[in-house]
Amino acid sequence: MAFDLSKSEKNFTFSLKKKGIEKLPPLEMAFAMDVSQSFDDEHRDGVTNELVMRLSPWGFTFDPDRKIDMATFSSGSNIHLVEPAIDEHNYVNYIKKFVIGKVKGYGLGTGYAPVTRLLLQHFGWLPGLVAPAGGILNTLFGRKKDVIVGKRRAIVFFITDGDNNDSGDDKAMMDVMGDADTNNYEVFFVFVGVSNQNVSFQTLKTLNAKFNNAAFREIRDIKGFVAKSDDEINEFFLDSKLVAWLKK
Repeated sequence: MAFDLSKSEKNFTFSLKKKGIEKLPPLEMAFAMDVSQSFDDEHRDGVTNELVMRLSPWGFTFDPDRKIDMATFSSGSNIHLVEPAIDEHNYVNYIKKFVIGKVKGYGLGTGYAPVTRLLLQHFGWLPGLVAPAGGILNTLFGRKKDVIVGKRRAIVFFITDGDNNDSGDDKAMMDVMGDADTNNYEVFFVFVGVSNQNVSFQTLKTLNAKFNNAAFREIRDIKGFVAKSDDEINEFFLDSKLVAWLKK
């Protein structure tokens, strides 16, 4: 069945109403996409793009400018804020056009904390990321005439196929997420574990258990998942913790 963006947006709005969310809260959305070597097949097969496409109605519905940010990550400092952002004109083949083999660190290992910090900076909750006075976001630091980006409420879909294997990343991830939770940063992370290889995703499960700003969802059969109906996908991600956050 062909994907119908307009219909899927209406279905998402209806799913929100069923959860008691009548008025759309103003917020932005981003993806944090794992680009480690083990995820390469899924990227090249197009299934991660299918997942992005199926979740795009969320971003287009919530975000006033109808754009969804994409940040990629592998190991260490290999993080990348992809340009252009996802929009209605490029979402169909976005991963192939702008991610595969094109972003920093493509095909390396897996570390969670650096991209989490990047997105908290991107949405203005941590210092460091700036935007030109003209308004287009970039990752330059300390540039003249740049201004600190204001704080914006956001949902991040953090998609990975494996556990973090960088030395020290587990503690760093707990620290950055704990600080965000304690300080009430208005960014909610939906951690999505995608694997049929019995990956434990223990760090992500722990984040879900410990913090109010995180939820964890596991997908064992991504090809089957992206073929589900809008209602099934929306129900899968609209768990009680995320719904409560959206109602705040």
